[in-house]
Amino acid sequence: MQSFKQPLDTEPVEAVVAQAVSSFLPDLPPTRKHRLAHWVSTLLSPTALAVLTIFLAGLSIHNQQGWLWITGMAFGLIGLPSLYLIWLLRRGKITDYDVFLRQQRYIPYLVILGCFAATLMVMWFGGAPYILVTLVLAVTVMTIIMLLINFRWKISAHAAAAASFAMLTIQLAGFAAAPVFLAIPLVAWSRVTLQRHTLAQTIGGAVLGSGVYTLALILR
Repeated sequence: MQSFKQPLDTEPVEAVVAQAVSSFLPDLPPTRKHRLAHWVSTLLSPTALAVLTIFLAGLSIHNQQGWLWITGMAFGLIGLPSLYLIWLLRRGKITDYDVFLRQQRYIPYLVILGCFAATLMVMWFGGAPYILVTLVLAVTVMTIIMLLINFRWKISAHAAAAASFAMLTIQLAGFAAAPVFLAIPLVAWSRVTLQRHTLAQTIGGAVLGSGVYTLALILR
């Protein structure tokens, strides 16, 4: 007897939804310039730069307990948000890992902000090294500002991350590390070339990232 029972596999539906959502992404020709911009945007993404930032901060801490805090900080600032974005992407809830559409950014911003705030509270009351608490506080404040800006405008998180990383590197390594500032225009170029942001949005992100981190490092 033939069975008409349908399988309970929802993957085809999710795949269709994901394809429809991703159709909002810019359709770019596979030129050498666009491939280069893609790699720059990936290698200097907020996630990649966050890993480098946390590592650099860890170099200024000279005890084993400090590296335990570094591990927890990385989990709260990078691990949990990344897992959440990957889950959204697999469900077809967002266009891509960078969340291209401004209208899709509200909930991710709130969830990521919750991860940052929880990490800040644990590190603050747990007595983590002050430089680490300062960095978590800075990224939390910057995320709040970006969430508020997102109601009217789409600011570049890539440019903000590049500027934040540059400011921290200069603070820890001195002006000998000044070439790291080249990452800011390089990231801005990649985001504009990929049509993910306008030039103004990348400039806004760079100003926000450098401003918040400069203030945080001055006041620490």
